[in-house]
Amino acid sequence: MSKMDDEGEQITTVIDVAKFASSRADEINTMMQALEGRRKGKRMFQRLPRHMRRRAVSHNVKRLPRSMRSQGEKEMKQSKPTQKRKEGADTEDSEPAKKRSRRHRRRPSNLRSEFNRRQRRFIWLETHLWHAKRFKMEDKWGHRIPLHSNEKGVRAAYRSVMKHCLMQDVSYNGVVELVGRKENILKVMNCITNKETGINISDERYLNGSHHGRTILYKKNAYPYKAIGPTDFMWNALTTDGTTPSDGSTRQLWLWLHPACFDETIAEIKGMCSEGSIDVSINDLRADLVRFHLEGPLSRSVLIDALKVADVACSSETIEGRHWWEEHYLDPDKLAAYKEQSILWEGMSNVDIASKLESSCMMGLTVRDPRHLLPRKRMQAMIDSTKIIEESTKQNLLEKDKLFWSPIWDHNVRKQVKDTQVSQHKINQMRSEQLVPGTPLDLGRQESRIPVLILQNPGSQTLCKDKRGSPTFGTLGYGAGFDVIIPSGWGMEFWVAFYFRGARAGARREASSSHLHQGRPEFPLDYPDTQGGKLYAKSLQEELVTSYMKKPPAKRLNYSKVGTENPFSHPWNELVVYWRTNVEQKDASSAEKNEQLIELNPESENTDIFILRSNQHLYQLQNQCIGKCFKPSKKSVNVKQPKTEDLYTKENIASIFTNETFLKLKSSLVFVTMRMLNRGAPSMFAMICLMNKEDLEALESNPSSPGPIEPKHTGSPTPRVGKKSESVKHKKELNVKGQQSELDKAVKLQTSTDEISTNIDCCSRAIIGYVTNGAQAFSVGVGCSVGLCSFGGLVRLLQQKVPGRNAVVLIRDSKSLQYRYAYIKITTIT
Repeated sequence: MSKMDDEGEQITTVIDVAKFASSRADEINTMMQALEGRRKGKRMFQRLPRHMRRRAVSHNVKRLPRSMRSQGEKEMKQSKPTQKRKEGADTEDSEPAKKRSRRHRRRPSNLRSEFNRRQRRFIWLETHLWHAKRFKMEDKWGHRIPLHSNEKGVRAAYRSVMKHCLMQDVSYNGVVELVGRKENILKVMNCITNKETGINISDERYLNGSHHGRTILYKKNAYPYKAIGPTDFMWNALTTDGTTPSDGSTRQLWLWLHPACFDETIAEIKGMCSEGSIDVSINDLRADLVRFHLEGPLSRSVLIDALKVADVACSSETIEGRHWWEEHYLDPDKLAAYKEQSILWEGMSNVDIASKLESSCMMGLTVRDPRHLLPRKRMQAMIDSTKIIEESTKQNLLEKDKLFWSPIWDHNVRKQVKDTQVSQHKINQMRSEQLVPGTPLDLGRQESRIPVLILQNPGSQTLCKDKRGSPTFGTLGYGAGFDVIIPSGWGMEFWVAFYFRGARAGARREASSSHLHQGRPEFPLDYPDTQGGKLYAKSLQEELVTSYMKKPPAKRLNYSKVGTENPFSHPWNELVVYWRTNVEQKDASSAEKNEQLIELNPESENTDIFILRSNQHLYQLQNQCIGKCFKPSKKSVNVKQPKTEDLYTKENIASIFTNETFLKLKSSLVFVTMRMLNRGAPSMFAMICLMNKEDLEALESNPSSPGPIEPKHTGSPTPRVGKKSESVKHKKELNVKGQQSELDKAVKLQTSTDEISTNIDCCSRAIIGYVTNGAQAFSVGVGCSVGLCSFGGLVRLLQQKVPGRNAVVLIRDSKSLQYRYAYIKITTIT
């Protein structure tokens, strides 16, 4: 039996060997077939069968089969960049450069060089590394800026604005400094600004440096056409000797500009100075200042807890090795201003004093290094309301005239503050040597003193006297807070200090939401009369069209069948031209007067569009829109319905505008704010339409009516890209159903948006404007939106408005057939 068992085992072994040899041969054949297949354009490790591929093969040749290693080594040697040859060495002798280790790449000097290389195309903010780990980033206007947080907390950001603090880094806005005599600076600014917009840059409250303002810049003497963009401006009140300047002395003016209009503004100012021989120096301070925007009721608490007044007292004995603050505050006037600012800041924790601060005021301060005052863990800064200040101190706190002075206006001071900053490595080393961990560091004279400028922002304000029962459009004081301006090089230190005290970080999406809740226009989206707004609209449309065409035809909405001719753009020019030619004249009976006006200006009308920013005309339109809400009747049975003729009122527009003014304004757009009556949350590109008689009757009888529905359109099929010639069946369909829409042609041919011709009469309701931003507003509880309407369309709206009621329009989303009722209000905010 033992011999038979041995023979059986031998037979089994032979069979196993044969099986292994056959499997090995099959594997080799598979490998050879793969090598000899169609993968001749790939490297050796990519030609292996899928079951033999390993991730380490790409950098480790020993992972390859032995028969393939020699060829793999040659490929890897050829792919590696060669090192720099020594003098007199041949190219063949040069060895391939080895990949640097991670430890070498993570060295601070190597990281800085790598970051500088990556900033050649797009500029980084000082808080870029902090945002890049927590936010979605985007490339806009030559900067790499955060778009929104990865947490996607829209409601959390709203709660921060309403109850806590939300902060944003707006340092991508650049600063232009104008230095010269006051007369020369005003001569330049008066040519590119206009008093009709509501703010005069030469007002005393701005000239003395106590307040900052916001206005609109235009091309030289081109108002109201050729707008450039909005700007925040502020005057430096004190000269270098610390005294209040008199007329004719040298002054400084800062203009904070969006990067979309920065270069255009500088070019316009330089052109005026060179043409008129105006002695005004223009400095670019984009790399010198950092600006943070804080909004919310606790923004004051965050600033008070984070910014501590520094001690600037210095002994007169030390002459050599003085710091900037020891030299600067030797002047008794500057030292007196510092003491006044310290007293005010210590009293800011009192609610009574904070409430007495004027709107848009400015405060200068010199503070300590925020790194020495960081809490051990993140906390919520709160103000101790039990602190009591004497009445005599309260009365004298806000009567000082040097509270707004700051050393930050001096270029040499900003440079010294940046150069003398103590490194973070040294601070960490000193903390590690402390006997008691967590004890605040005391560096004495070596601690940095940083000048800052604090700007108060009033937030949302009421623009008119609301009547009883009128619709609400927002919350009073929403978005109020402070802006902090600090020297460059200190952005990350102050950002972390604010964050550790409970401030929530926001980005461009939160800023857009804040503008929507306040009913303010957002640059450059709501400025189509500027070059920056036009470029932004064009890039946005190209992005949306590209995203639209990436979807398969079955997943793309056919906009022509829902009656939307412009799903990705706002045809402002076509809208203005349509209402400029079809609007009813305000005084139709007196045709002779109109003919006389036309004869006075024969074909001299400017065909360019512009946004109406004259406060006088906006208030006149605003008063006509104000009224009470539509409320359902208490009696639901046997309610007498009003007649259609009683609902319409032909208001006398002649009493509002003269003939000459009417002709000037009919080429304008008006910024409006809308609030939905019932349901609906409009989005971008939604259409603002007029109601007809049936819609008005339905709303008067039932204020809870959902609104009319747009009838379906017989549009053309969804366009398909990639086919060079159209099929015979498709041509027959086009012949039967009519010509294909211009949008489909543009999308199919992938042409620019300029070739698209629009049709304002594409809907059953007359379009008077378009929505630029809309969403569900948490402050009101219903959908809100902002947009632009043509002046002629608003005139028609006022003519058919129900007497005593607030003006109502219809809003239809670009993807829907449902119209929704919405209240409309005209705003005067720039």
